[in-house]
Amino acid sequence: NAPAMVIHPTVSQFKAWAERKYWKLVEASEVLNPEEGGCVLPRHSRTEGGSKGLEIKFANGSSILGAGSNSAATLRQHTIRLGVKDDLDGWAENAEGEGDPDKLADQRFKTYLKLGLAKILAISTPLIARASRIMKKYEASDRRRYYMGCQGCGAKVDWDWEDIQSNAEAPWEAYLQCPACEHCHTDADKPDMLGAGVWIPTAKVDGVTPPKVIPAGEVEIWKERNMGPLAGRPGFWITGVINAFETLDNICAKWAEAQGDPKAEQVFFNTVLGRVYELTTDVPDWEALAARKDAAFHRGRGVWGPLVFTLTVDVQRDGVYFWVKGWNRNEESWVLDYGFIAGETAEPGSEVWRKLHTLTDAGAPLPGGARFAFDRVLIDANYNTDAVKAFVKKRRDPRVLAINGEGGWHKPMIWKATETELKTSGKRKRFAGLKVWHIGTWDAKNVIVTRFRKTLEKPSEVEGPARGVYHFPGDCEDHVFQQLTSEYIFEEENKATGRKRFSWKARGENHYFDCDVYALAALEHCGARAEHRGRWSDAEWHDREAQVRAVIEMAQGQGDLFDRDVLPAAAATNGEARPRRISGALARLAAQNAD
Repeated sequence: NAPAMVIHPTVSQFKAWAERKYWKLVEASEVLNPEEGGCVLPRHSRTEGGSKGLEIKFANGSSILGAGSNSAATLRQHTIRLGVKDDLDGWAENAEGEGDPDKLADQRFKTYLKLGLAKILAISTPLIARASRIMKKYEASDRRRYYMGCQGCGAKVDWDWEDIQSNAEAPWEAYLQCPACEHCHTDADKPDMLGAGVWIPTAKVDGVTPPKVIPAGEVEIWKERNMGPLAGRPGFWITGVINAFETLDNICAKWAEAQGDPKAEQVFFNTVLGRVYELTTDVPDWEALAARKDAAFHRGRGVWGPLVFTLTVDVQRDGVYFWVKGWNRNEESWVLDYGFIAGETAEPGSEVWRKLHTLTDAGAPLPGGARFAFDRVLIDANYNTDAVKAFVKKRRDPRVLAINGEGGWHKPMIWKATETELKTSGKRKRFAGLKVWHIGTWDAKNVIVTRFRKTLEKPSEVEGPARGVYHFPGDCEDHVFQQLTSEYIFEEENKATGRKRFSWKARGENHYFDCDVYALAALEHCGARAEHRGRWSDAEWHDREAQVRAVIEMAQGQGDLFDRDVLPAAAATNGEARPRRISGALARLAAQNAD
C-alpha cells in the first residue's frame, strides 16, 4: 500500500496519458482489469471509492494521483512515496505563481524521503542546453552509459553518434568500428551488440572516469566500482545509437535531412540522439549582413530565382510595415520589396488599408516588369485586431491570413488556428468563420538568425549556397539590416531556482525582423518548406517554375498586359482559390509552358 503520483507538464497531458496508455494496459491485463476481478477499481463506478479522472484507485487502498506542473493545486496536500516526473523538460517554469513545480513536487515526498522509503523516477527528452531539468538531474547522478559489446574482441564500447562511419550520401552503409580490434559492425550486428552490453556508471570519482573502450576482463571492475554518495542516485542516458528501434542508417538519413534547418537540427539532437541542443545566442553585426547586398538586382524590380512569393505585414498605430519575399525549393530567399505605409490603422477601410489592398492585388515583382500573385499574405493581428480581421474578411481569399505571433520555445511554427467570429447566440462559428492563425515565433527567429550566419559563409564550390541563405537587393537600406539584427537570445538565471532561462530581447526597432518571421511561417503554411507540412513534390516545383517563366516571358513580349492592378494567371496552385483578375492570353501561355 504505497501512495503514488504521476506528474506531467499539464493536467490534460496526464489525463491523455491515463486514457491512451494506462487504461489500455489495465484492459489488457487480467491482474489489473476490474471487469475480470483485477485490483484496479473501475472508473465511473456508482460505488463509493471508484477511480476518477485524476486518481486511479486500487482494491488494497493505494492509488495513483495525477498532477500537472502547470497546476499548483494538484501539487498540494498529498504525502507521496512513489513518484514519476514525466517529460520533465516540458514542465512549466512557475506553477501558477507559487514557484518551481519541481521543488513543489519534492515537498510531497519529504516524509518518505526522511524515512528512506521514497522512490522518484524522472524521465524526459532533453531539450535546451543549460536550461534542461533532466540533464541537471543526470549530471547529479552516477551517469550511467550503455557500453555495447564488440563482436570481434568482446570489449565493451561507449559508442555514440560521432563514431558512426558512413558514405557521404545514401546509400549510407553505416557501421561502427571497434577502436580496439577494428572489427566493423553494421545494423545487422546491433541486436547482438546490445545483448552483450552493460550499464557502466561514468561519473568522476576520485578524479577517475571509465575509458571509452573497456577490455572484457575489466568490465566488472568498472561496473562495480565504489561510487560513494552517488551510489543511491542512478541515472541512465538512452542515446540514439543504443536505441533498439533506431538503425545506424536511419540516423544518418535523419541528420542529412535536418542539416541547415536549426529547428530540424534541434529535433534531431533531442529526439534521435537524446541530447540537449545548444542555442547559439550571437547575432551577426548588421554591417556584415549589409555587405552581402547583391548589386545584380534592385528593390521592387524582381530577380530570377524565386518561385514562391509571400507578403507579410506588421501593423502599428500609425501605419503598416510590409515585407515581400521570394523563395526557391532550397529555401534560399530574396528580399524583393519592403516599406512603410503611413496612416491610421484603427479604422477598417481607411486609406492605409486601401493601399494595402492595392499592394496585395499587385503581387510580387518579377524581372521585366511582370507580377506574380502571392502564395500567402500574413497580417499581424496583435494590434488593431478588428481592422485586420475586416481586411482579411473582405479579401475572401484563403491565402490571406490574420495571425498572432506568440513567444515561447518548442511551439510549432504554425501552432493552431482559432475561430474568432460569433453567432447571434454568442457561440463561435465553426469551420465557416474567420480564423486567426497562431505563429510560434521563438524557434522561427532562431532559424532566421542561423541563416543570417550561413549567408555570411562562403558558398560551397560543389554544393552551392547553403540551405536558406538570404539575398538582399543592392539598394537595400541600412535601417533594414539594423532591424533584422535587432533581436538576440538573452540568457538569465532564476535566482530562486538557479535554472537558466533563454528568451528573445530587442535592442531597437524590429518590425522587419517580425515580418521576416511571419514570412517563414507563410512558407510553412503553403507547404513549400522541405520536410515540413507535406512539402511540394518535384512535379509541383517543376510546374511552378514553368508558370513563373511563362509570366516573365509574356511580360517581356507584351509589357502592356502587366500593371500593378492585375494579378498573373499562374498565381495559385494546389487547389486554392484563383486570383480575381486573370488575363486569358496569359493563362493559355502559362498552361502551354507547364505542359
